[in-house]
Amino acid sequence: MYYRGIIDSLGYASRFALLDDLQDAVEEVFGPTLLNAEWKKLRRNRKFIDLAFETAYGDQESIKDRELQFKRLGASDLMDTIHTKAYSVELINSEDFSTMAAYLQMRGIEFQSNSEGPMILIGFSTALKQLLNMYPSEVYLHFKRNMDRGIL
Repeated sequence: MYYRGIIDSLGYASRFALLDDLQDAVEEVFGPTLLNAEWKKLRRNRKFIDLAFETAYGDQESIKDRELQFKRLGASDLMDTIHTKAYSVELINSEDFSTMAAYLQMRGIEFQSNSEGPMILIGFSTALKQLLNMYPSEVYLHFKRNMDRGIL
């Protein structure tokens, strides 16, 4: 926990190779393993993350339009898993979901309370965080960047 705390306190915005190496080493020793080891390379792939957020609402047409790009990145299975997990009742009722919602709101993300959009986006963000072993700060920065791009 100590080493994960150091990485988290430095924050995702301070990306540099040594921090990535430390994070990988800490996760190999202390962290949970990914369901699929090949997904590890996608965690820091900004193109993949942005493409994933473009499908965050789960619109099948949007997912299908990007299917070829996900295949090229080796991310088709990951996207299927993210979308399956993101909209599950178990995830929405989980502590991780509540924690992600509170974190995003604490960082200034405002959600409309009269629609299901926030539940979908929080579920997507939580699934992405869990499946790629991301830190909340990483998810927030990707979320915010895609909000600024007008995707969310």
